[in-house]
Amino acid sequence: MLGFEGGLAFSGLLPKVVRTFRARHPRAEVRILPVESEDQVAALQDGTISVGYGYHLPEKDPLVRCRVLFRDRLGVVLPKRHRLAARRTLRIADLKGERFIWGPRDRNPRIFDAVISAFRAQGQTLQLETVQEAEDGEAFLTVVASGEGLSFFAESTAAIIRIAAVLKRVRDLDVAFLGRSVWLAADETDPLISSLLEITNSAHSGRAHPRSFSGR
Repeated sequence: MLGFEGGLAFSGLLPKVVRTFRARHPRAEVRILPVESEDQVAALQDGTISVGYGYHLPEKDPLVRCRVLFRDRLGVVLPKRHRLAARRTLRIADLKGERFIWGPRDRNPRIFDAVISAFRAQGQTLQLETVQEAEDGEAFLTVVASGEGLSFFAESTAAIIRIAAVLKRVRDLDVAFLGRSVWLAADETDPLISSLLEITNSAHSGRAHPRSFSGR
């Protein structure tokens, strides 16, 4: 059983991994289960899943292994009729005075703090309203498309966002979600899990690097 965070769909990673694994092990049963990144270590420990895929990097744990697979850079989402919508790329200075709407810090402290720090480094204060009630990206996209403010989305979502708004790269905002796999160290001797991990790592060879958890 593989656990995955919904946002990972935009990376295209998991379908590639599952197809390759099934071709290599046609008799092995493979199922995938939506599991939030923050819950995947517990799901590994209780046997609900064998490998997890997501973005959240849990606290350091000697019994757990993690591999960062890719960086999904953060961009800024604008309404289609925004004054900056026709620009190819932006800089933080271009966003001065803009109102941003985003989720609360506790959903991803690392990303939240990195964005705040990036704006401060450019001498800007981020005018940010955090919204507890908006539980998913579709809700934030609706708010942005309605002209209530701007927001931050991963660049991998650009094709979906294009339906209602536009996503722009901010050249001096080098903040990214880290896509990763996670598994129990004790399971590395299992031939099927070992094969699955090898296939996963090959999907992003050259950009992946194994490490123990170091926190968010």
